[in-house]
Amino acid sequence: MDIAFDPVRCAELHNQLLAKAIAHIPGAAEEVVRGDVITRLLDVAPEWADMDAPDEVPIYRFLSLLDSYRPLEVRLTPEFWQPVPAYFWNDLYQDLDSRDLILLYPDNTNTPIMDGGLFLNLDTNLVHWGRVNVHPLPPDESWVPLELALTKALDMWECGKFHCGPSPFSSEDTLSTRPWTERDLEDAVSAWDELLTAIRDRLPLPPDAPRPPIQDPLPSSLVEQFDLSPFAKAFLTTAKRPSFAYVAPGHLTTFTRQSFADLYAAETPDAPRRAQNANAAAADEYASLVLPATLAAVPEGAADPSFDKDHGHAKFTINRRAGLYTDPTMGLRDADSAWLLTAEGSAHPVRFVGQRPWGAPRGVRFAEMFSVWADWVRDGVWEVSIEGVATTHAWFTDPATAELRELQWTETCR
Repeated sequence: MDIAFDPVRCAELHNQLLAKAIAHIPGAAEEVVRGDVITRLLDVAPEWADMDAPDEVPIYRFLSLLDSYRPLEVRLTPEFWQPVPAYFWNDLYQDLDSRDLILLYPDNTNTPIMDGGLFLNLDTNLVHWGRVNVHPLPPDESWVPLELALTKALDMWECGKFHCGPSPFSSEDTLSTRPWTERDLEDAVSAWDELLTAIRDRLPLPPDAPRPPIQDPLPSSLVEQFDLSPFAKAFLTTAKRPSFAYVAPGHLTTFTRQSFADLYAAETPDAPRRAQNANAAAADEYASLVLPATLAAVPEGAADPSFDKDHGHAKFTINRRAGLYTDPTMGLRDADSAWLLTAEGSAHPVRFVGQRPWGAPRGVRFAEMFSVWADWVRDGVWEVSIEGVATTHAWFTDPATAELRELQWTETCR
């Protein structure tokens, strides 16, 4: 992620974000002010006025080119506030981190806003998202160029994740994040097809044997009978199914029509999984099992001691069945997030290392999960038999595989 800090380019990206943020406000474009950020900065840090040739200082040049819009409560994105120089410096993170940091974009996803967001290191001009009262900011090598962070925010507009309109919390137009988009579904289905192809290519078949056929998705008429999240329904009724059995360790498999109906119909109306959504702002964002494990249910006394506690994952399961679920804790922002439950009751054995550098935290998307699984199949990390992936369920909890299961944030991540 080696992108030199270009103050003009970064200011252009910021100004594009602001234009999108206020596009729904009549006459707002005429109210945009340039240079206001510097004016407010000099009010709280007058020593910046004593710089020699300040316009030649990259960060000063960047701030001087930023557009702003009053009231400042109008957000820059669903994740960022507009820059607030009064929040650039804060005793909380200055006491906890010795680097020369400013809070460039306060956090619009949590409160108090001045305790977190996108921090900029004035010595390196690199940025990283964080809330220092929750987790320390990472070492310098994990930080990314500001241009990348702003480009990622624009990409969120382009793919439809960021939008202005009614949200689960308000009927009025507001900047918000869609739980999922058609592109999220397309990404997940494409990565799923990639996984199935990788497995089919390694099936131990005779040289002249035909490739195993691919089956149609589950029918909507069946899936719509049960309480699943909209993303889970869309995936299950779009993604084709293999004729071989297993797609991941732990005998993770796809549903047949009968197994889907049997599992979901066996759930009682007052099941904890359903109750978790009873008072939610988006009452249809149920934890939904997409790939069930054929092993026995997670036993009492699960390996994860928190599994059956109030803050544990048991309440999100369908009759304690292991497998790949949609993550209900991310449903309002990232409904295409996946959480994997092992047969021992361990959740999230495949996860990102550290926080997302350029924005608010999120989990592993279905597309990312399937893509890395395909890599493990192609690279021979997972064994493949005539029935599909043959590696045992212990792979997901084996300390020897821990480093491999820790995913890295790269430029291809959203």
